[in-house]
Amino acid sequence: MSSYPREKRKVTRLRTPGASGKTLSVLIVEDDPALSENLSEILRGFGFQVSAVSSADRALEFLEQEHADCLLTDVKLPGQGGIAMLEELRRRHVTVPAIVMSGFLEPDHLRRATELGVIDVQSKPVNLERLHDVLDRLTS
Repeated sequence: MSSYPREKRKVTRLRTPGASGKTLSVLIVEDDPALSENLSEILRGFGFQVSAVSSADRALEFLEQEHADCLLTDVKLPGQGGIAMLEELRRRHVTVPAIVMSGFLEPDHLRRATELGVIDVQSKPVNLERLHDVLDRLTS
């Protein structure tokens, strides 16, 4: 079951163009299909372009072919986790701002995420107002 019930959330429709005038694109990496869909819908409602994948491997494949202005990733994913994916992106010299989210954020994950330069770390359920603010700052 999703942490973001449809009947309780309020979506404000905003236009969030980036510095170039284009809409910010966000890649969500989340293995919970309901949560991924809910976050996708909310972020689209905020005016962002959204793509979603269910694993770190799929995110790495996606980023080989497509561009994302920001990555929103869970820490715990099937196979390679979110932190390991960020380390792999760094090894590949792929620079994309990242936001990490987790239901159970361990101190080692927080430390490593900070070392990797993530722009925000969020506990689940994600604070949608804060998430919007962080993404909105990327467009400034």
